[in-house]
Amino acid sequence: SLEEDQQRYFINEALKMLPAKHSLSLRLFYLEEYQINEISQITGWTESNTKIILHRARNKMEKILTEQFNLDKKDLY
Repeated sequence: SLEEDQQRYFINEALKMLPAKHSLSLRLFYLEEYQINEISQITGWTESNTKIILHRARNKMEKILTEQFNLDKKDLY
C-alpha cells in the first residue's frame, strides 16, 4: 500500500496532466468537498454535465495513475 505522502504526490501529478475542466471538477468535488449543484453554480455547467465531467475525470485520473505511474488499482483506494 502507498504511503499517504506518495499517494498525494501521484494524485497531484495526475491532476496536472488532466484537461483543465476535469482537474477543476475533481478538485472542487474531492478536495473542496462541494456538492454537484454547487459545482454547477461555480462553473456554469449544468448538473448533468457536471456529473458527466466528474465521471470522465475519474476515469482519466485512474488511467493516468495506473498507466503513467504504474500504480496498482488496489493502491488507489
